[in-house]
Amino acid sequence: MRVTPRGRVLSINGQTNYNEGEWDALLRLPARPLRLGLTWSDTLTHPTTGPHGEGEFTVHRTYRVTRVLQSRDSTGFEVAIEGNVTFSLSMWTDSAAGRYRWFELEGPMQETFVFDPTAGQLHGRRWSMLLEGIGGDHDGVRLDTVPAGLRSENVRYRIPDARADALMAPLPGADTSITITGDGDPILLHTMGRDAAILSEGFRRPDGRVGRAEVSLAEGVPQRWTFTWVDPESDRQQFVFERAATGLLAQGARLDAPTPAWGVAEYGMTGTLVATLQTLSDTQAVPFSIYRPTAGRWDTFELSSRSLPELSLYLLTDQAGARTALIVDAKGLLMYEEFAGTDGSRRIRIPASAERQAELRRALSSLQAGD
Repeated sequence: MRVTPRGRVLSINGQTNYNEGEWDALLRLPARPLRLGLTWSDTLTHPTTGPHGEGEFTVHRTYRVTRVLQSRDSTGFEVAIEGNVTFSLSMWTDSAAGRYRWFELEGPMQETFVFDPTAGQLHGRRWSMLLEGIGGDHDGVRLDTVPAGLRSENVRYRIPDARADALMAPLPGADTSITITGDGDPILLHTMGRDAAILSEGFRRPDGRVGRAEVSLAEGVPQRWTFTWVDPESDRQQFVFERAATGLLAQGARLDAPTPAWGVAEYGMTGTLVATLQTLSDTQAVPFSIYRPTAGRWDTFELSSRSLPELSLYLLTDQAGARTALIVDAKGLLMYEEFAGTDGSRRIRIPASAERQAELRRALSSLQAGD
């Protein structure tokens, strides 16, 4: 992002027509020193492009310094902003079929910044707008017009440096995948990696939570599980588990599994089960349990499995009848996961890269041909 000294965004990723960028994410400062009661105004206009033609985002705003906030080592100013937004945009829903969605909207916005002018640092920001107007869908032939609206809210605040470093640290492993709901909404970004001694997995959630896991292996058998979590609201947490002759140990305390076959995996991190599942023989139905670190509980399932030359299939059915299907590739990485709830809910985990998606399609085709 390229920005002027007073907070005006000039370009994002080197582009001036970057539709997804927050062109008004920074406080636009006046050409005068900030003081209590100071007011100023501005207008931000940014063009949008889309299948319905050229559009525009425009906001007229009035700023006012409403409070001076003193702390031991800094002085902050609270700046309240009110304005009006007009927004016209369109986006493809299926470009190959000529389908797109469009909006013509207008409405009020409110915003609050807490800003330290000495350090040039943003301490907090709260934004909201409620737009109303018309919109519609173009199905490739006909254009529909209906009442439409858009609500937008955004809150930003400072967090400790150590927590920020943990949140921004790279996830382990080079293989990436994404979990989406039945409606196509992304809910988790995953990574995985594996060698002879370590299986690793990571995820990021839209709410900011980041999870990392490392499973230590000896001749392919899991011996130690380490889970680490951090989110914007809490510091880094870690859980460590070890295999022993007596079962599973957590900081020396024994956790008795309810079934002879068991594994350890956090919700949303099914990849950490792969090494455990691969130690089991093909079977049509055996009891299996999973220990959940943050919940501190065992979940029990019925496990079926099947091994093929290039992949392995696993089916976990819980006591309510919900089913989770897993496909593991020849490298021992989770390639596909599908959850089907008894209430009709569905989510799937698929590869993020085009190359891995092609691998999955070939695997599914060979599986269907074999059946």
